[in-house]
Amino acid sequence: MLTVTEAFDEAEAVYREALAIYRTRLGPEHPYVATVSFNLGRLLMTQKNYAAATPVFREVLALRRKQLGNDHLRVASAALHLGRALTKLNQLDEAEALLREALAIRQATLEPINWLIAYAKLELGICLTANGRYDEAEPLLQEGLAGIEAQHGPDHRITEYAREALADLQNAKREV
Repeated sequence: MLTVTEAFDEAEAVYREALAIYRTRLGPEHPYVATVSFNLGRLLMTQKNYAAATPVFREVLALRRKQLGNDHLRVASAALHLGRALTKLNQLDEAEALLREALAIRQATLEPINWLIAYAKLELGICLTANGRYDEAEPLLQEGLAGIEAQHGPDHRITEYAREALADLQNAKREV
C-alpha cells in the first residue's frame, strides 16, 4: 500500500508523462495540455508546493487566454489558482490583480448567488489579509463564508477553510 506522499509522487509522474505525450502528439497549445496542466497544478497545490504550481498555472492561464479569450470561466479558474499560489508565496500585488480578475469574470458570467463567486471573494480576502488590508478583507471573507456555507453547509471542508480564513483575519487584527 502506498503512503500519501508516494501516491502524490506517482500522480505527479503520471500527469507529467501525460503532458509530454499530449505536447508531442497534439501540440503544446492543445486544450488537453491546459487541462492536464491545470490538474497537475492543483495536485502541486495540494502538496503545498506553491513554487512548482506557479509556473504550471502561468502556462494554463496563458493557454486559456489564447484558446478562450479573457472573459471565460476557465480563464477565471486559472487566474484564481495562480493568485492562490502567489498569495502563498507572498507575491501579493500580482496575486491580488489575478484574484480581482477572477472575481470580475465570475461576477460577469455567473448568477449572483453562485458559490464560485463567494469562493473568489474568499481568496481575494485571504490575499488582502496577508497584505495587512484587514478592512478590505473582512467583508470579502464574510461574504465568501456566507455564500460557501449556503451552498455546501456548515460542515463542508471548504466552509471550514472559509471559517479559518476569517479567524486568521481576526487574529491578525488583534496582533496590530
